[in-house]
Amino acid sequence: MEPDSGKLIIRSADGERVEILRQRQYSIGRNPERDLHLDSPVVSSTHGRLDVGPQGVRIIDLGSTNGTYIGERRLAPNQPHPLVPGEEVRIGPFILVYVPPGVAYPAEAAPLPPAEVAEPPAAPAVAAEPPAAPAEMPPPVEVGVVASIPEEVPTAPPIEAAPSGVPPGALPPEALPGVAEEFPERLPSRYVAPPHGLDSRYLRYLPAIFQENEFLGRYLRIFETIWEPLEWRENHMNLYFDPRTCPPSFLPWLASWLDVALQPYWPESRSRRLIAAATELYRWRGTAYGLSRMIEVVTGITPKITEDPAQPFVFRVALTIPPGSDIDARLIDDLVRTHKPAHAGYILDIR
Repeated sequence: MEPDSGKLIIRSADGERVEILRQRQYSIGRNPERDLHLDSPVVSSTHGRLDVGPQGVRIIDLGSTNGTYIGERRLAPNQPHPLVPGEEVRIGPFILVYVPPGVAYPAEAAPLPPAEVAEPPAAPAVAAEPPAAPAEMPPPVEVGVVASIPEEVPTAPPIEAAPSGVPPGALPPEALPGVAEEFPERLPSRYVAPPHGLDSRYLRYLPAIFQENEFLGRYLRIFETIWEPLEWRENHMNLYFDPRTCPPSFLPWLASWLDVALQPYWPESRSRRLIAAATELYRWRGTAYGLSRMIEVVTGITPKITEDPAQPFVFRVALTIPPGSDIDARLIDDLVRTHKPAHAGYILDIR
């Protein structure tokens, strides 16, 4: 088992999980067979890869459809990028955070001791205001003199210091009436890609005026969803010419290229093994090793081929079929008769 190279925290709307990095390499994608399975339609089947080594952990985007982001920057395809501890890597709706070895993950850290609850500070005693002095009695009014009572003059509120950048006497911008409430049609609107990735990457190839249309982004996403499997097929065309990875319907077609006879009742794994080894088998055809290798590839059983000097041009093929196997004598006889030298006879000994 590889040593612990740290942890990878994977966050999403469904919760959080922690992967301990013990392998040298991790595949990332929507396909359930990937090491780090990220189940989302905006994650490519083969999205990226993690390389774990002495130099640290590096992430590589393998030309995914929606990309891999660190902040607002999209990583270049097929270019390794070192993972910085604590840095958030976004893949679709998932957030990946690398925690190096020896650093405790927050969920695993020792709980802090309970803090002592301090008594709230007592409110400062407010000195009682001295009782107001009794108002002086107005001077007596002489008879015949009309006294005018002065009206109370309101005092202006104190002028607060204006914030920096605002001229004195001017109102700050937040005190102005909301333009959005009175004139919503005057506000500029710019399309921002939703966080769950429903926008289309095709928008990057259109003028800016079209990139601001949310409907167009969702509309182009339909075509991108249709073309993504076709693009993946073109980028990985070599997998269709490999008998180990091609679809089962391609096996007879590949066998016809090599003039290999497949039987319809054979299991798929047997047909794949035979096509993959066809080139090597043709090199040794007509020899004892070639015949032995042919039987071993098709049946998984290694036969014993011997020749008796008293019987020239006749050889013996002996093998033991394990109980419960689907291998029968007819299959062995067909293989020996088809791949033996034309001038030689044979004796089949099956136990």
